Amino acid sequence: VVDNDGTGEAEEVFRECEALLRPVSDWQAFVCEPQRGISFARNRAIEVAATRADFVAFVDDDEEVDERWFAEIVAVQRSENADVVAGPVLPRYEVAPPEWIVRGRFFERARFQTGAPIRYFGTGNVFLRLAALEGVRFEPRLALAGGEDTLLSMQLAARGRTMVWANNAVVYEWNPESRLNARWILR
Repeated sequence: VVDNDGTGEAEEVFRECEALLRPVSDWQAFVCEPQRGISFARNRAIEVAATRADFVAFVDDDEEVDERWFAEIVAVQRSENADVVAGPVLPRYEVAPPEWIVRGRFFERARFQTGAPIRYFGTGNVFLRLAALEGVRFEPRLALAGGEDTLLSMQLAARGRTMVWANNAVVYEWNPESRLNARWILR
């Protein structure tokens, strides 16, 4: 877990949950990345993971993974020997969205058949072979602007990395009421 607010306040929550993580791995890490911006946090996660792992997974802090997520994403990686495996991020809402948002499918993203090659990915649901990231990282200049994950995926595609879809490796993204308006969607 990389806490990117500089205060390390999330460590207390991490420590409370640490015992629940033990069945998954006997190695967990909590690090604080004080330099503000998602690129710095993700690059720090890669740096820490590379000391002990062959892969790193990214999900966002406003998401929760389906109980079968890990098994699904790893199974697809193994069957395809993929450098990158991405999966769907399905919307959930804190309050019921207006009907025009539901009809417009503004919070729904494209889905593909499991094993299908993909050209880009977002980091809301991705599993990456660390060796495939040699020489590339999330662009620090985009740390506060966004798009750093799309740029990284384009760089990996240009380097011939194998990137595939895992349609059953589902992550749910919680959308607060503050996003359920035209201004946020247009932004």
